[in-house]
Amino acid sequence: MLTAWGKPASGLRSSDKSQRRVEMKRSLKAARGENSVLEKQIEAALAQTKAALDRLANRTRDVNWAHGQNRQLASEIEELENHGKKFEENEASTRFQVLSQLRQSTTSVALHHAMSLTHVVKAL
Repeated sequence: MLTAWGKPASGLRSSDKSQRRVEMKRSLKAARGENSVLEKQIEAALAQTKAALDRLANRTRDVNWAHGQNRQLASEIEELENHGKKFEENEASTRFQVLSQLRQSTTSVALHHAMSLTHVVKAL
């Protein structure tokens, strides 16, 4: 329906409407192109994120393995230290026993010599 001035009732001429449709189609096409570019950028960012997460998972496994190795080594060191302490205690005990036996033997030999000398002196 046309108005008295020959314009469509909606307020725009049909050529204006057609021009507007063309502009809207161009705008829509440009927006779709921008969306496509953005989708590709998002896919690339997701791929980079996945790669970074994979590297992080590998490093986490490496750190956990190293932590386990450290715990095992600490346990072995503690075991060796305990063994060393026992060895030192046994060595000290053995030295004490040897020195005690040597002292007893020396005392026994000294007594025996003293008694022998006493017999020799009495015999003279």
